[in-house]
Amino acid sequence: MFRTCCTLGVLCLVVVFSSNQREFIPTHEWQVVQPGQPVPAGLHVRFDFVTGQTQAKLMDDNDNSENYAAVLVQNPKMVNGDFTSSDKKYNSHKMDVKLDTSRTFRPYSELRKDYKEILKIAGSESAVLNKLFTDFEKSKNDKESLLILEEMGDLLRKYDNAVDFAENGKLTILMNRLPLVSSDVKIGILSCLAAALQSNPPVKEKMYTAGLLDKLAQLWHQELLLPKIDSSVIGYSLLATSAFIRNYPSAQKNLFGPRADGDMPAGYNLLKRTLEVAVDDAKIKSRVFALLGDLLQEYNSTGNANDSTNLNQYELIKLADNLPKYGFCQAAVRSLFDPSMWRSNSHRQRTMQAVMLISNVCDQHQLYPSDEAVGRRQIERLLNQWREEFVREHEKEQKDETELDSGYYAEMLHLLDCLQHSLLRFYVH
Repeated sequence: MFRTCCTLGVLCLVVVFSSNQREFIPTHEWQVVQPGQPVPAGLHVRFDFVTGQTQAKLMDDNDNSENYAAVLVQNPKMVNGDFTSSDKKYNSHKMDVKLDTSRTFRPYSELRKDYKEILKIAGSESAVLNKLFTDFEKSKNDKESLLILEEMGDLLRKYDNAVDFAENGKLTILMNRLPLVSSDVKIGILSCLAAALQSNPPVKEKMYTAGLLDKLAQLWHQELLLPKIDSSVIGYSLLATSAFIRNYPSAQKNLFGPRADGDMPAGYNLLKRTLEVAVDDAKIKSRVFALLGDLLQEYNSTGNANDSTNLNQYELIKLADNLPKYGFCQAAVRSLFDPSMWRSNSHRQRTMQAVMLISNVCDQHQLYPSDEAVGRRQIERLLNQWREEFVREHEKEQKDETELDSGYYAEMLHLLDCLQHSLLRFYVH
């Protein structure tokens, strides 16, 4: 199961919209957005990985949106008050589309039947993907677009389908639609991208060249700038980015490598801010933890790598040094006390694995910076409570002959032992 305990942790920093912070006043020229400065919707926004600066400007009438990495679009469902006429001019194509309930809308069952017929005739899933893509471009409303994207995502999980779709340029076209669609359709596109990128090096190479990493980071960053944040878009931006950079050190270097000004690299900053805004979202937090844990495992395994280029890129990231430096040690410990993590054993399991890994690169002062003695006692109490729970559940699963996974809580107890040793290793006599 998970006897090799894996995974990560994190803390946070937010875009704080202070009442005494002046709102950004856009012009038709690029201007730097100061940290914490509120940014109106309907602007072009770009983020420089090297300098860490965010810049924004008004959209010009002759602008081609595909030339920009991101358009800052407020989700209309989350806005209080009416749009001004100027807002409508810049945002009319991005506002929620009313669902077409007339007979021109084709139900999901009918769409699926058509695609199955195409597969039967053409004998190729690539043909179905091409048909789906054509239908997506012609779709009249979000509901139809989402049904089509769901079908595409299922097919893009297959290695060869994803490679073909990337090679023929259609995945890049999907990527370029991200700034122009509603939040719901953004999520559908991000899900397709994640499916295509997962464990697929040729697709990663193709989309890296197409600029996908920048587009994902821009979208993720812009969502964190909004006064009313859509956590779903943030979560799926994280999902697609995670699928992209796992086992891909070149992309990791761009996100987590050193910045010219010496400040926190963009990747760490995005993860910390995401944890702050997703304070009650266990799924997003566990995704953050899963990503950092996987990256740390990659970093730890580079000693056996034969590829000197990859080894140098991993060394440049310095993950084991930077997790303590940017506050992830304390964040990892705090995550154990988050009640939202306890509601799901899968989230708790992933978090436990993460904290175990991260705490191994931290000292006791980094884990418990406020009061080491108090922090130690709190951890001991929490882990003892979990041990009692796991023992009870393990006894139940041993008695229940219908339990399919009768060793689950035995594994949880083993993981708890690993975690306890990692967190309290400084105090072993």
